[in-house]
Amino acid sequence: MILVDDDLDLVQPSLARRALVDALAKELKSHNITDRVTTNEELARLRQAVPDFDQLSIREVGRRANADTVLWMSVEDFSVEDDLERLVTPARFTLKLKVFNARAEHKKDVRLWPPERQGRFISVKVSPQDARACKSLAGVHRKIAAVMADKIARLFYDYTVER
Repeated sequence: MILVDDDLDLVQPSLARRALVDALAKELKSHNITDRVTTNEELARLRQAVPDFDQLSIREVGRRANADTVLWMSVEDFSVEDDLERLVTPARFTLKLKVFNARAEHKKDVRLWPPERQGRFISVKVSPQDARACKSLAGVHRKIAAVMADKIARLFYDYTVER
């Protein structure tokens, strides 16, 4: 399961959050990291079905979604200028990432990665030129989500840097 929390509603509209889940699921599947990821639609149904969803622990959310592992991300920063024509600063997206074992029986076994308590901070940028090439704000949201998904997925598989 991929869960993106945005308690401060930094990602407006929420397209980049949903696009990140979809893009990351695709990356993880294409590199044989997992064969199934809870979809945005399944998560939305779960949110509607469970009145106290926002009070559940990450482990409990994973269990209710019948997931073994939860990739939990918290949005720390998100900035995309609305006016693409006058865009001069890069689009930015920063997350805090932790991986949890939803099936763990003991609290000490719940967190799988990273070993640092605060989690792993991951930041990406999309240049003004690349953002303008997207032609729409929705396109920029999908682009920055794809860049973030690629960077996160690379944490979980071996790859070589192209020169």
